[in-house]
Amino acid sequence: MTSASMGLDWIGTYGGPMVVLHAATADAWDGAADDRLAGDDVADWGDYRRACGVEGYHGIVEYGPSGAHRALVLGDEPLDSAFLAERRCIVRWCCADSEAQLLAMVEDQLPTAPWESDLDWEVPSGGLVMIDAVCPIGDYAPGGSAERNPVVIDLPPGQCHVEAARVVNADGSAEAVVHRFTYR
Repeated sequence: MTSASMGLDWIGTYGGPMVVLHAATADAWDGAADDRLAGDDVADWGDYRRACGVEGYHGIVEYGPSGAHRALVLGDEPLDSAFLAERRCIVRWCCADSEAQLLAMVEDQLPTAPWESDLDWEVPSGGLVMIDAVCPIGDYAPGGSAERNPVVIDLPPGQCHVEAARVVNADGSAEAVVHRFTYR
């Protein structure tokens, strides 16, 4: 899969979870500096450690000074992820021969998806970004170590309900994890 061949902005992971952060406070996410990852004590791995502690499809962790901010962590598997603005969903690519196949399958499966793992999250005003939890936002600056740009997520501010589903087509050739954002 190459980003040049796809229509959506996808972001990959080095093996950990993805996080969705308030764009204005994303610089407070410290990820896990390379020197900390070299140690065996995961208690030293900062925000990344807390993100890795999320079980299931997603959860919330605090970050920044005194835990002043809340990040949505996309757990379960380290999968390339993109935002479908028209559906208010994050799609995480498990398997498919192409982006077109994956997105057609997601579109077909959304009405009957087995939604679970629901939680409420306050979406702040000012936009969101999705990044690899191991990286601080500075890794995405020019000359940084991240390979792709953060994915911009534009959701309205307010109390949001987040739920997830694993969807697969009939022959098993396309599969995705989908996180849906709804407002009440």
